[in-house]
Amino acid sequence: TNFVYQSYSNLDRGPTDSDDYNLHDENEQLLETVVRYSSLATRKKPETLLLFGLSGSGKTSIVNTIFNELTGIPESALQAGSGSTQSKTLDFKYVNCGILQENIIDSDLQSKIGAIIGNLPNIIDCAGKGNVNDEQTKEILRHTLTGRIPPGTSIAALEELQNKKGVGCLNVVLPPCNPEWAVTKIIFVQSAADSIPEQLLDMLHDVLSEHDDQAGRDLYGSDQDATITAEDFQDKKDKLATALGIKNNVGDNCIPWASYSDTVRMPSPKVQNSVLKLLRQIQCPKPVEHTGVPLPRITLLQSWRLNLNAFFTTSSCRTYVLIFVICTLVAAFLWLIAKVHESPNTSS
Repeated sequence: TNFVYQSYSNLDRGPTDSDDYNLHDENEQLLETVVRYSSLATRKKPETLLLFGLSGSGKTSIVNTIFNELTGIPESALQAGSGSTQSKTLDFKYVNCGILQENIIDSDLQSKIGAIIGNLPNIIDCAGKGNVNDEQTKEILRHTLTGRIPPGTSIAALEELQNKKGVGCLNVVLPPCNPEWAVTKIIFVQSAADSIPEQLLDMLHDVLSEHDDQAGRDLYGSDQDATITAEDFQDKKDKLATALGIKNNVGDNCIPWASYSDTVRMPSPKVQNSVLKLLRQIQCPKPVEHTGVPLPRITLLQSWRLNLNAFFTTSSCRTYVLIFVICTLVAAFLWLIAKVHESPNTSS
């Protein structure tokens, strides 16, 4: 499933105070839905999200905004990713969205979010990439998605090993897949101010297509906010929808997104609406798959009966029986003819 999260916080025609007022009730309902989805007994473990995109596309601001809204802390509590620090390790940087019970300062959120902290998504804030589609990055991404790269692993060390031993060496050195490390959902983060990184998207689709028969990962797209005109914004939205393969169904799969930033600090119902809609999609339960009840033990007599029944009901068996009957009739007819010719000789 592809979702595009577009930001419109800085468009020419921004939200009005009346729009914010009308969002309060909707946000209350969204929060209740997120809490309900996160409390379901069928949720065995938290989702693991991978934030993926170009450097500076706004991945950390998404984490900041989720953290701010679920704790009631208005300031940005997380450092934006930059430089070499973020590229050296691949970690579950934000377990349960990076929220601890003591982080929640809002009394209403204390009772609601506090009860579901353990089921909030874990977030891997992946190092920003250039617009590339190379086998080295593919290999690391592939093993990240399937849970073969342990949290805290040095990505720089893996890349150095690839340079020395060649692409494919990670298949030998990495441990087996661990379900606890495997990515269940991907958020592709795209800045509205930048061009669509088609090579990076192609690489992501290539890797995901290798795992179509596995755990049904969801691909999300996020278009981070930028100061652009409404026309430019719509054009970028259409291009991103085309790149993600949802051009014909973008209306159903487009959720507005707005982040807190250095210039947007005050609590905003619009930002809260974006966060809660994103979490609702992430936490939305999937249909329960029953693994099947084992068959009762079959006795020897039942086995014989089943085998005989299967033998006499197959088309090949019916053919053999028909041939046998015809052969028997022919043999009986020949025997009777032989008997008739044999009778005079006997009497003489």
